[in-house]
Amino acid sequence: MALEVRLQDDPRLAEDIDLGLRDDIDDADELHERLIEALMADPDGDGFVLTTRSPARLRKDGGGHVTWRVKVAAQLAGKPFGGVQS
Repeated sequence: MALEVRLQDDPRLAEDIDLGLRDDIDDADELHERLIEALMADPDGDGFVLTTRSPARLRKDGGGHVTWRVKVAAQLAGKPFGGVQS
């Protein structure tokens, strides 16, 4: 929202987040399981439910670490709240 106001005539919400890991995770299924576990937590008690699809491997960064793209969906009170593609 703040970006839309600031950019006025050319708004674009951020939809892409690169997920670069420092752990040696080379397997999409292992990363997916870790993401599911992490997204199940609700540390703020705000009631958001976050789900993810299997990550897609993109490329290695300059340090040799893999970058991944993951689609994350959010729900609040049982209704879609929006999505983030990373």
